[in-house]
This record gives sequence, structure tokens and C-alpha cells, in this order.
Amino acid sequence: MERTFRNAFLEALSQTGDSLSSVSKGSGVSYEQLKKLKQRDTATTNVEDAIRIARHFGKTIDQFVNGDKADQDVELLSLLHQLQPEELQFLRNAARAQIESRDRSDR
Repeated sequence: MERTFRNAFLEALSQTGDSLSSVSKGSGVSYEQLKKLKQRDTATTNVEDAIRIARHFGKTIDQFVNGDKADQDVELLSLLHQLQPEELQFLRNAARAQIESRDRSDR
């Protein structure tokens, strides 16, 4: 199941203990908009408000919605950019071999 902005918002509220009022004051998003987002299963928000809400929790939208996976992707990308071409090729070959080995054992 794909994680929605609303799910991330509800999780952030639960983890931080922030009230809708404090998120509203900190983000500039109206209390009523936040209340709708919290209470309605199908509620969504516009991009500008999503950015403000995520920023209130100290994250980008990608980090807010995707959580640790986004942070891990950024870390891996940063590491890859530091490697020499021959080191990158070594990792590509090792990854391909690992995947092929796993695929063979799954059969």
C-alpha cells in the first residue's frame, strides 16, 4: 500500500504529540485545513500546504512521505558520487551477481 501524505501527517502527529493548533501556528496552514486532513480518510491538501506542513516537522515532502527510505536513498547516492569509475563498475558487477544468485536460489 502506498503511503499517503495524510498517513504521514497522522504518523507525525502521533510521534511528536503536536496538536493541530501548534502545527497550524508553526506551518501557517489553517487549523480547519489540518482538521479536515486529520479527520477525513480521503482528505488531501495542496502542494503549498504540504510543503509547509512537512517543513514544520523539519522535512522535505519526500522525507515526510517516504521516511527513512528517502534518507537512505540520499545517503547511497552521496556515497556513489564519491566513488571512482572503476569502483562504481565493481559495485554494479557485485550487485548484479548478488541479484542473479538470489534469483537462482528462489527457484
